[in-house]
Amino acid sequence: MEITRFLAMSERLGRAAITVVMVVMIGVIVGQPDAAAETGADPLTCPPVTLDDLFPPEPDPPPEPDPESTTTTTIVEDPEPKVAEDCRPFIYGMGWPLADKGRFISRFGAPRDNNTRHHKGTDVAAPKLTPVLSVADGRVSQIHHETGTPDCCWLVVKHTDGWESWYLHLNNDAFDTDDGFGAGIRSDLRPGTGVRQGEVIGWLGDSGNAETTVVHLHFELRNPEGDAVDAWDSLKTARTESSYRSHSAIGPYADLSSGASGVLVSRFVTEGLHLPCDDPGVRHCPEKAASPEFVSTIAAHLAGKRAPTVEGGYKKVSVFSGAPDEATLSLLLGCDLLEACLPYGVTETELARLADWIVLDGLVNSNPSINPENAVVVPLATAAFSESNLRRLGVLRPCHRSLDADHVLTRSEAVDRIGWWVLGVEPYPCPPPAQPNR
Repeated sequence: MEITRFLAMSERLGRAAITVVMVVMIGVIVGQPDAAAETGADPLTCPPVTLDDLFPPEPDPPPEPDPESTTTTTIVEDPEPKVAEDCRPFIYGMGWPLADKGRFISRFGAPRDNNTRHHKGTDVAAPKLTPVLSVADGRVSQIHHETGTPDCCWLVVKHTDGWESWYLHLNNDAFDTDDGFGAGIRSDLRPGTGVRQGEVIGWLGDSGNAETTVVHLHFELRNPEGDAVDAWDSLKTARTESSYRSHSAIGPYADLSSGASGVLVSRFVTEGLHLPCDDPGVRHCPEKAASPEFVSTIAAHLAGKRAPTVEGGYKKVSVFSGAPDEATLSLLLGCDLLEACLPYGVTETELARLADWIVLDGLVNSNPSINPENAVVVPLATAAFSESNLRRLGVLRPCHRSLDADHVLTRSEAVDRIGWWVLGVEPYPCPPPAQPNR
């Protein structure tokens, strides 16, 4: 009897223990906070908007029934995709395509040509020759820069993730004209050339069908399937986060004023010569010392062929009396090497040699009797001969001082002088002669 009572009690205790454990487990599960609610998970992202979403194509009419057929075909329309009503706008992560804040003037899907087609891009207005920047890392896949033709000037960058960005209405005019014969795409770009986000790929203009409109960039964003998508929210986000939010300079470089050198450098850009000092290509560094390579590049552009390299030199530094030696410079300026202490570049007299070479080469090889295949090689003259020759040609006049053999020119000064001595753009005109008293 006692044994039977013990077994029954044990059974009741076992069931109670199991019940307690189950209640505890259920309480834990029910009381567990919702992970999604705790983390505040974002709603779904809307799919990118295409023109077909904005303007669905007309459905095809059902096929005519075959009178001889005894089979009845039922056409079932595909259901429309379900899109969450609270989805956030699609944003493609990219950079801003201009070295200027710009202003939006036309959206994706806007009617064109009497509503016969719809706008595949977003238009952003900015000053002419504003640098146009790649919005992502990738490679140039299409490039069209045939100046003087309607198919100018635009390019396409294929991103590393398969998306594409299209850049239309780049410059096609010579500087300060609307002639249609200037450059607006970097001359070294080719299909397959790699570019990085924020890198200059061209300059803004009014090419294509933008000749009669405000200067603007037509920007398109296309998915890997090749469909143009609405880039409005992506562009607004990119502009807010861009490091190139404002570009107030008149011309292609953010740090170059509209002075004489600024006008010449802008002219060089429209002729296909890019002269940046940084990797993105938006700065010119006018106060940096002009290197031999810098001035030779300009000379080659003006002469139309490879130019000789002039000698560079160090700017002389005098402390109290006499020029210090390297040890004294290291002590005074905290430099380990002489090269780190003194600006290295081209002096005024060396630049005169190069300018004289350009002028003489043009005079000699413009002779119609000279066969281009047997063009005369004009060597660099001495500094003294070049200065006297520039004076003989009337480029340097009596009012102009003798050239300085020690002064290392800045990039801005080098552009000023080579433009003066070769192109006749004189930054330092002589004063008019005094009128005699009567």
